[in-house]
Amino acid sequence: MRVKLHHQTAKYNVLARLVINTIVAVCVSKNTKDARPLLQRVPPGSTVYMDAEYDVEYNYQYSQERGITIIVHPKLFGEKL
Repeated sequence: MRVKLHHQTAKYNVLARLVINTIVAVCVSKNTKDARPLLQRVPPGSTVYMDAEYDVEYNYQYSQERGITIIVHPKLFGEKL
């Protein structure tokens, strides 16, 4: 009998309120760019700040439909901060 080890990586998206240091939602997803499952838990009229990986069209469309303002740090290609 041979022992075989398997490794699995889980990727998490986390929605947190930094003002009160509280995690609001956690979502495990294969598509880490999709913020829609997290944005479902955000009340309309809210403003959400996101990392550059969330800079995709469907996140903007969904947030606009829900009345949520998202501010995404833009992707920088080939530039260093």
